[in-house]
Amino acid sequence: MAGLAEGLGAETVLYREYLSYPTFSGASHEANFERYLREKYVEPLDLLVLFGDGATRWGERFRAFHPEAKRLNLVSSVELERKRAEQDVSGYVLLPEQNFAEALDFICSVDPGTKIRVVHDELSDGSENSGELLEVAAKQLGVWERLDFIGGSFGEIREQLEALPQGSPVVLTPYFRGRGGEPAVPAVTMPHLIEGLDLKFYTMWDTLMLEGVLGGKIMISREVGRMAAAQGLRLLRGDALLPADAYGAGLYAFAFDDRLLRRFGMEESLLPAGSVLLNHRPKFLESYFWQSLLVASICAGLLVSTLVLRAVVRRRTQELVRRNEELNTTLMQRNRLSDIGRSMTMLAHDLRSPICTIKTCSDLLTGKSEIGVDDEWLVQRMSDSTRKSLSMISDMLDYVRTLEPKIETVSAEEFMGILNSEILPLCDDLEWVSVECRLLGEGDVSLDTVKVSRVVVNLVKNAIEALGQAEVANPVVVVTVEVSSQETSISVSDNGPGVGKEIAEQLFEPFKTSGKRSGTGLGLAIAKEFVQAHDGAISCETERGKTVFVVRIPNRTEGAREKVPREGVSLPS
Repeated sequence: MAGLAEGLGAETVLYREYLSYPTFSGASHEANFERYLREKYVEPLDLLVLFGDGATRWGERFRAFHPEAKRLNLVSSVELERKRAEQDVSGYVLLPEQNFAEALDFICSVDPGTKIRVVHDELSDGSENSGELLEVAAKQLGVWERLDFIGGSFGEIREQLEALPQGSPVVLTPYFRGRGGEPAVPAVTMPHLIEGLDLKFYTMWDTLMLEGVLGGKIMISREVGRMAAAQGLRLLRGDALLPADAYGAGLYAFAFDDRLLRRFGMEESLLPAGSVLLNHRPKFLESYFWQSLLVASICAGLLVSTLVLRAVVRRRTQELVRRNEELNTTLMQRNRLSDIGRSMTMLAHDLRSPICTIKTCSDLLTGKSEIGVDDEWLVQRMSDSTRKSLSMISDMLDYVRTLEPKIETVSAEEFMGILNSEILPLCDDLEWVSVECRLLGEGDVSLDTVKVSRVVVNLVKNAIEALGQAEVANPVVVVTVEVSSQETSISVSDNGPGVGKEIAEQLFEPFKTSGKRSGTGLGLAIAKEFVQAHDGAISCETERGKTVFVVRIPNRTEGAREKVPREGVSLPS
């Protein structure tokens, strides 16, 4: 109608009415219908445009009381053939019949070599004509043998369709009457016929698409309206009508349901030229190509920027880590040099006393003084001073030099014997203190026996000195070696006054003498370095009346056995 109004323009007043041809018969109804037309259209119309075969039928009644009205009928080829037989073709325009050849060609391209079922009712209106057109088209394409016609009642056809394999192609021809003598209206009958069937249905009539049908032919209404307007104006003006074959191209187009195309995996490129897609859902990239390209470009730029930034950050991080390691190494070297400088200063200061003692004693011996000093006493003093000097120098060298431990595997009993031999000399002339050594567990230990024994001896010496400076009843130092499969634990405990809080916080720092009368303050610092070189740890637990130093060294052997308490061994005092 839009095309008709556009074509007629302001040259005529357009009045539109939709009327349906009666689907039931009877003399009373026929009389009522004619009375309605006479009362409504008292004045004659200039032009009466009729669409479809049904409208043509009631247009015949209108002509009975207004024969002067010009009529324009748009009918199919079937209806036109009937009119020609009645010698009444004035004012008719041919709407071309369905293009069966093009439709069959498309179906065969989608399902090559497959049997094509055709739902065809020979008793329906127009079925004979459509059947002939279908046969001619199939024989032209050479696919007539592939067609399998399905007929009968609604129930019979439905039963045959249900027996078909999934996805089989089925062609629905026009004018199928359907069940129980219903009117030949496919749009009413077909949805019930195809409901719930997973088949590829194709329509063959000029109506809109049905739900669940892939393709059919729809009428392009605007084109039809323009054509009718052009022919109608010629009728009004008395001009000669254009021949029917001048109309046809572009009046009909194939229509396909895009949802079903996607469901059956059919490419849009296979469709006939000029096809119409119903329920069309364009692909995202097709609909938003430039937007997608812009987003993709931005994402690619961000990705490249991120990768470049990560590479720069990684390189800068590696550079910072390297420089940090270099700075730490330099700082450690400077701290070490600073410690060495301080140690040399302290060593020079501390060595003055024993060296002066040695010089004085040597002067007395060589000068043959008449003071009457015992020569043996002088020699003993010189020996003590020499031992003290050597001890200071040894501590200083141990602290300055960083030597990897020489790990060796010995039995727990053998290691305990080494400790006894090192601790025994400390007990000479020390009748006032008791030193006990205990071994818990059996097995092998892996450690540097020289360095670890020096650590234990240093701890024992510190404990004895602390007990000597305090007035403690029954002073006792206990050395306990405990061997397990995971580690070797060595504890040195005493029953002295304990260590003050301020002193405990800096026990293992170098050059902290903790209030002792002599020494370099390197003993515990050296002990800590020796233990850490074994990947071990040293700690101190102190309280009033008790101090315990604990050394834990990982056991790298599998020979350690379950702990078996043994009797403590007291060293002779």
